[in-house]
Amino acid sequence: RGGINYYLYAVYQPTEANVSAGKRFLDSFRLLPYNQPAWKTIVSPDKSFSTTSPFLFKRKENIEDDIHPNAERFMLYDSLAAVTTYIDKTILPDWYWYNSDTAFLRRRSAQYSTYGDSVADFKFFKIANLNAAGFKVMKPGDDMVKKVQLVLNGNELFEIFGNYSQQDMAGMFNRSFDDFKVLNEKQKSATGQSKMKELSAALKKADKKTADEIKLWWDDLEFTKSDIPALQNLALTIFPDFDSTYYGNLNSKIFERIEELDSSNNTLDFIKNNYAAIQPK
Repeated sequence: RGGINYYLYAVYQPTEANVSAGKRFLDSFRLLPYNQPAWKTIVSPDKSFSTTSPFLFKRKENIEDDIHPNAERFMLYDSLAAVTTYIDKTILPDWYWYNSDTAFLRRRSAQYSTYGDSVADFKFFKIANLNAAGFKVMKPGDDMVKKVQLVLNGNELFEIFGNYSQQDMAGMFNRSFDDFKVLNEKQKSATGQSKMKELSAALKKADKKTADEIKLWWDDLEFTKSDIPALQNLALTIFPDFDSTYYGNLNSKIFERIEELDSSNNTLDFIKNNYAAIQPK
């Protein structure tokens, strides 16, 4: 149940009466509601959002998480159920763009499930004036449910998530999700406008850390044919993450996008005409 495993057993001489008593004992086991402290409204340490919980926020420093690069993480640890609700706040990079809030939220949601998972109850909704999405992720035969809620606030992305026992969600862990509020709403970010110029500038001066961060967001960027010339220019730059394996580094990702977009194969002539300009570093 949640973060706690219960091991229940009976030991007895195998007589008919003892078998019946042992079964009665095992069948009598019940999980009672947690006797939590009173629920109350709590505000994050940076005063950017609030929710309700019996417990206070704790900030986690220096998180290492492939799908939450540079996120500021806040945690609500339930010491009775031994489960944690996470709230990550991420500032979207200046070079990041997307066509619509719903398209971004749908793409971002895919980060939370893997092969064999079942996604249920997916929905878009509003928190005040902000666009949000919520859903559950389940694994076959597992009582635990991953609950996720994503909220866009201008260039800020809030991600609320945790793993809970299904029976404890209604009227309990759902509350921290349902009562989540952003305290300082920002102006809606411009959508549908390519930021290829900003991305190119960031890549031209990228160190290894910046290159790794861009890779984490790369697959969600929505390129079009108009971006081909800029991608071609980038393709001739050797980035800090380049290695002999080629797979998965920025150069390979750039060429993959060019291959998807350049149906006329103009890139072949571009490389022939500019190959000599490639710098070793």
